[in-house]
Amino acid sequence: MSQPAPMRGRPPDPRMKEKVLLAALEVYADSGWAGFTIDAVASKGRVGKAAIYSRWSSKEELLVEAIRAAAPEAEPMEIDTSTPLRATLIAYAERLIGALSGHLGLVMLRAQLEAKIFPDVLGAAMSSFQMEWQAVARSVVAAAAARGELPPTASPALVFDSVRGTIINHYLMIPGRSIERFVGERTRYAERLVDTVIAGLRAYSAEESDDPSWERAGVPAARP
Repeated sequence: MSQPAPMRGRPPDPRMKEKVLLAALEVYADSGWAGFTIDAVASKGRVGKAAIYSRWSSKEELLVEAIRAAAPEAEPMEIDTSTPLRATLIAYAERLIGALSGHLGLVMLRAQLEAKIFPDVLGAAMSSFQMEWQAVARSVVAAAAARGELPPTASPALVFDSVRGTIINHYLMIPGRSIERFVGERTRYAERLVDTVIAGLRAYSAEESDDPSWERAGVPAARP
């Protein structure tokens, strides 16, 4: 009885998908959509183009999957709504500052900007991420309002935009030489920022709240 012929070539790499997705994120972080090519990903990941095309039919499909896989790590969404709001926002702020110091943070910044420029490529992926994140923010703010930590008409957009927007703006505006210090002192920065935001939100009257972009927390106002 004849023996089966031995398989030729190298065996499949079980980590190939992980390597390609990581390489895709690194290429995108460095070059954005304009410089994102299968050739560049293959070179960065040290894999063959044929192996990439065997899993992804286009560079658009590859980038979207890579971003969707990275989003939870770049911008964590697993938040315990039973935790006091101050602790929740401080922990979120610290994680966001840490993410911005690595390539994943840059990936998400690029993706959110370029989704506006190239909506056919990234619009759907980022819309899904944004809707999921808004749902998390609403649940956090609703729970905080129910505990009396915020006014019942508090806007989730105002709460998280005040924290997230301030951090991103600060990161973008400081000189490169100051980023290491910013990351190293992120706990102190996060505490000061969150305390400022919460104090402002508590002073913000329901009559002045007019935010058409997101729904409010959805907690009924207490009757007098």
